[in-house]
Amino acid sequence: MKKRFLATSILALALGFGVAAGLSLASNESSTTVKEVEAIGSGNIYVRCTRPTGWGDTLKCHYWGGSSSSTWPGANAVTTYDNSLGQTVFVFEIPSNSTGLIFNNGNWKTDDLSLNNTGNAWYLGTKIYEDSSDYGTWTPSTYTVKVYDSANYLGGEVYLYSFRGSNCNSGHIKMDHENLDYLSDYFYTLQVDELYSNMIVTTGSWSAQTSDLMPDSDKYFVITNKNESTISGSYYDNTDYVYAMDWVNHEMHMQDIPTSNTSDTGACRGSNGYYQKAKNAYQTYSDIKDQVQYVQGYQDAFARFSDWATANGETASFSGTTLVINSKIYLLPTEVGGGAETASVVVVASILSFAAVGGYFVLRKKKLK
Repeated sequence: MKKRFLATSILALALGFGVAAGLSLASNESSTTVKEVEAIGSGNIYVRCTRPTGWGDTLKCHYWGGSSSSTWPGANAVTTYDNSLGQTVFVFEIPSNSTGLIFNNGNWKTDDLSLNNTGNAWYLGTKIYEDSSDYGTWTPSTYTVKVYDSANYLGGEVYLYSFRGSNCNSGHIKMDHENLDYLSDYFYTLQVDELYSNMIVTTGSWSAQTSDLMPDSDKYFVITNKNESTISGSYYDNTDYVYAMDWVNHEMHMQDIPTSNTSDTGACRGSNGYYQKAKNAYQTYSDIKDQVQYVQGYQDAFARFSDWATANGETASFSGTTLVINSKIYLLPTEVGGGAETASVVVVASILSFAAVGGYFVLRKKKLK
């Protein structure tokens, strides 16, 4: 009978143990990158067009009606690039208060065109008449500009300004929060078109701004400082490294809670605590494990994560940078420092005890029969 009681007790205790682990793939996106041009002059705008078949490699823009007018056949293009349709786009810089323009190659030309906004994307057709060509507009392809405000320098007021772009005629557009589960709210995106080839990151109040930037959908522009009127930062072409940076500094709170702070406030505990969110982030964006070792302070972050796991009834260790988590039962209430967690341990222990005693009486009853 004693052997049966011991076996029943061991079986009941075994029901209290479990193992938790999970991995998933991080996302990545890429799109068109637009060729940069020189910074635009004050009071000027860019207009652009493609050339028709047979017009050759020379294209000019004659403009009038504003602060100045060009001399026929007009200004030369400041740059060219290929658009989403495979057409060569000619970019011209003209006064923003111009009222009309003509694209031409010195011999053939368009009709007079009205300049009513900075987003006109003109194209020239393939039908060539005696002295003119058909024309119209194309719809540019879109891509996503991404910004990471690494220490919330701009307090959520992250704007993009462009001198040109059909969706940026107002010039100053607030960026959207990027929806990244379990990471911070300091990631921002804005969908723009291929004409958006020159930009600055700025605050909503224009109190500070970056220098001119070339948008790149394959990279995050990471803000690293804000000093009076200047916003500093640089592009990072490794998305996983940017996510790892955010995990160390924000999900592990290495920037706002110093390692010398050993007080137990309980913020790491529970399904909505720091630990659960940090664990979810590390497992959801599993590719950050290959980059986290390059982030300053990651070893302190790993040590803190292990302590948080202990406070939540689990053990966490890192094999290199691979996270291994095991759940466990506390046998001594002093391990969790009292409070609600101690009560939980007592309840679990009591349930297991009752299970063992119940098993004993079942076996005893069968024996009595």
